[in-house]
Amino acid sequence: MNIILLQQNLTQSGYPCGAIDGRLGPKTYAALINWIAGRDLGQTATGLGVAMANEFDKHDIKDVLRLSHFLAQSAFETAGFQRFEESGEANYRARGVFQISGAYSYAAYGIRLGVKLTSSPERLIEPSVSMALACMIWSDRKCNALADADDLSAVTKKIAGGTGGLSERQAYLDRIKSLLE
Repeated sequence: MNIILLQQNLTQSGYPCGAIDGRLGPKTYAALINWIAGRDLGQTATGLGVAMANEFDKHDIKDVLRLSHFLAQSAFETAGFQRFEESGEANYRARGVFQISGAYSYAAYGIRLGVKLTSSPERLIEPSVSMALACMIWSDRKCNALADADDLSAVTKKIAGGTGGLSERQAYLDRIKSLLE
């Protein structure tokens, strides 16, 4: 992936990423999130950019296919990085980039993240927590190998439990890959 070209394209598209320095850091990730969303998401993009810079190396999400598939799934699940929780009154309703729900999931993932999600379920909409959890789910479900094979259907089944929204996910994937390749 040519990061300098990516940074130039983002900046020329109206999504500045700071210095064009060839580093895939928080500002470049934030600009990429804004580009996918089609608008400036402000602090949401900034927070996600920082979280992505912190998490992606840990989970080996750094080449074109892995990054494209991860972002396509994330964009679909969050309606273009604009919705991080489902509506409703339940304490443990679907929240986060990959939308976990239920008391058991909140407790189990909370322990692994070192965050008390059962007593503070709203923490799952914080960019750092949400992205850390999404990367954990991605790794747990071995999505890197599926992304390497460019198998959108298989990645979608691992993230969503089925293939709902496959055409929209494909549209996100194609658009993101066109920018990153």
